[in-house]
Amino acid sequence: MAKLTFSSLISSRFKLPEKEIDVPANTLEELFERLEDNANGLKEFIFIERGVVNPFCAIFLNNKKIEGDCLNITLNKNDNIMILNMIAGG
Repeated sequence: MAKLTFSSLISSRFKLPEKEIDVPANTLEELFERLEDNANGLKEFIFIERGVVNPFCAIFLNNKKIEGDCLNITLNKNDNIMILNMIAGG
């Protein structure tokens, strides 16, 4: 199972736990499909189109930022995934 962590803004908006959760999934696409059951709209918040991450979000897999089409990335049982929202302003 992959371990998943969210920013507090994403956690509160989609009523997800702020701490790490385990999600049984073989790919990132499967992971987000499983999350949709409890966090309706999360996938649309993170992706602007299929597999393309919204510029105001970032996905990290084992502390490395994922770029480009990422839904087909295979996950291992000890992978750590972090989803953050970017903060803008001035």
